Amino acid sequence: RARSGVTRRLLVGALAPTVVFGAVVATAGAVANATLNDAVDDTNAAPDIVNVTVDDSVANRMRVRVHLANGQALPASSRINVQLDLDRNPNTGVGGDELVVRYTDAGAVEVLRWDGIRLSPAATDGVSGSLAAGILEFDLTLAALGGSTSFTLRASSQRSQDIGGARLTATDFGPPAG
Repeated sequence: RARSGVTRRLLVGALAPTVVFGAVVATAGAVANATLNDAVDDTNAAPDIVNVTVDDSVANRMRVRVHLANGQALPASSRINVQLDLDRNPNTGVGGDELVVRYTDAGAVEVLRWDGIRLSPAATDGVSGSLAAGILEFDLTLAALGGSTSFTLRASSQRSQDIGGARLTATDFGPPAG
């Protein structure tokens, strides 16, 4: 399906969210959990993200859960990205994002950090990820987030395939673009 260039993001600030116009606005002192839902079967060949949950109920840690509808494991040539705008400035990073945490179909966790020019491979210290029963969980320490306690977050899935001599990549966003 067609997507606009804007993706709804979870706005996280010491987490503790309130839902406003389809976005999660986090403020200190309320509930330490936020979930945004995405329609089931709204995707093409990419893993279908049905919701994204952010939980900061453990001190100095954040857990992001990406729930998938169409599989217990990622198909070949697939990945899930969680992109974070750590300074909430759309003019820094790539598309505003200074940190990307990726889980690949091989079960690897990769971290890309803004180096002032581009998102470059970085150490995975303080970051872990696992996929079981169609739920991808990323755990990040506050240090892995560069100490940021207020940021926006979005998740996407991609699957690349060779079709008719061309390499095509299908994408799903959770929550949906709009």
